[in-house]
Amino acid sequence: MNRMRLRMVLVLVLCVSFGSLAFFLGRSMLEQQVEVTRSSMPEMAENIEQRIQGFHRVNVRDGTKVWDLRATQARIQKGQNRILVDEPRIELHDADWAKVNVRSGSGQVDLKEGELDRVELDGGLVLDFGGYRLESTRGTYLGEDRLIVLAEGGAVVSAVVDLSGSFMLLSLDKSVLGVVGDVVTEFHAEAPQQPSAGDASAEVGASPFGADMLPGVSFSPNGSAVVIRAEELKFDLELSRILYRGGVEVVQGDFQTRSDELEIVYGGDPREHKRLDLDRVVARGGVVIRQKGRTAWGDEAQFLQKERKILLSGHARLQEGDSEVRGDTLTVFLDGGASVIESHPGGRVSAVLFEDDFGAEAKTDQAGVESMVPEGQP
Repeated sequence: MNRMRLRMVLVLVLCVSFGSLAFFLGRSMLEQQVEVTRSSMPEMAENIEQRIQGFHRVNVRDGTKVWDLRATQARIQKGQNRILVDEPRIELHDADWAKVNVRSGSGQVDLKEGELDRVELDGGLVLDFGGYRLESTRGTYLGEDRLIVLAEGGAVVSAVVDLSGSFMLLSLDKSVLGVVGDVVTEFHAEAPQQPSAGDASAEVGASPFGADMLPGVSFSPNGSAVVIRAEELKFDLELSRILYRGGVEVVQGDFQTRSDELEIVYGGDPREHKRLDLDRVVARGGVVIRQKGRTAWGDEAQFLQKERKILLSGHARLQEGDSEVRGDTLTVFLDGGASVIESHPGGRVSAVLFEDDFGAEAKTDQAGVESMVPEGQP
């Protein structure tokens, strides 16, 4: 009982802190979280009516498979629409993403009028969906809302992108993955070779998260990994759009940026299983960018990957050493070290320049690795 009470407290704290995840789900995350945790995996009671080896049940609607449940063993409890299963394998079919494969070590299946009402999965959980793979310790499937809830968080491990967070929710109907709490994304510098079609060790349908679809995001010419940290993430698979919110920090080598929000948009439809093109990367709200000895501020920043430059707008400001320039827009060239500050027609550019600063070779600011905003700066 104490353990359950502690779990409830932790869940409530998590929901209060990150309840804004409901902004794209249209329902109260707090209410849903509490409901999810009210039921935990039961102890194996003795009121078993029937034991079935090689259990298999399928649901077909209008000639189309809706879900498929398999297990090495099933135990049906007396007087309840509840089935305890060992090594369950669930295939959930969706109109847009074909199917979601779920497997775990054990589970509890609650049926309602022949439908999957609620499925509690424990003992290690793996989800494969649309070429993506997600791993967690346990999770819950809510059949009425078509949601997979990972209240203990999880991780996406892949050849191109690693993603982790304290709480995850996958909406099958909306094709949206939401992550809140300690969100960390790492775009690898180079993707290792994928197993060939003739590789017997390669599992069928197990292509990792974005392995052949998402091109990497890069801000530095040194080719190191890109690490993005935030409070929450919304990954809209249908729109090929990743949105980070809350204290977003990006680090790649000597390049660092901080903002309230970061949006990464890819061009193309991932359901066609073709490699996507990176469309745009935009940071919004209190943008701070640091690279070596330069620090730039603005309300919004567009990262132009092909041109290898950043366009800052809204109260743009650039500081290098003791020199500083202000204007309406600022262009920062990532590789060459040059910067261009401009003002709207009729406006003015203000500048305080020192001979030893601008035009000199920038030195790496080692102290800036710990803090992206120099002391005394807004």
